[in-house]
Amino acid sequence: MKQLEMTPALSAMIKNAVGEDVDTAQLAVFETILLNTRPLPGKRGTIFERAKVSPTTLIQMAEHINSGNHLPLIADHQLSGEPKGRVFHAGTDYINGELELRGLFYIDPSEQQLLVKLNSGVLDEVSIAILTKALLCSACGWDY
Repeated sequence: MKQLEMTPALSAMIKNAVGEDVDTAQLAVFETILLNTRPLPGKRGTIFERAKVSPTTLIQMAEHINSGNHLPLIADHQLSGEPKGRVFHAGTDYINGELELRGLFYIDPSEQQLLVKLNSGVLDEVSIAILTKALLCSACGWDY
């Protein structure tokens, strides 16, 4: 991930998501792949082995974020910690036959160490948490 140039369009998207009074001039914006329809990695031997997220779920996630439900960006799964920034926009696109959910997030300028790690490529992945409406078995349709 590399920092995107702040444009009037990005600034307008942030203000639309979090409020007109936000000063976007010093915010650092990044784009990332949040999730895709490929099998979930690292789930061998679990109920999620070879599990895939449906395209409908990715589309609903983008719609949720883009409907004014900006999300806090936290670090290291520390749910009790304060946010480092916000996910303010999402969209889907087909890449190599798989649907991807991509998100735009911004980092507060006070998070200099995090900004350096993102811009240098030391940090280049994100982890997400979701609660789906259903968890269906692909073989029998059972809703876990």
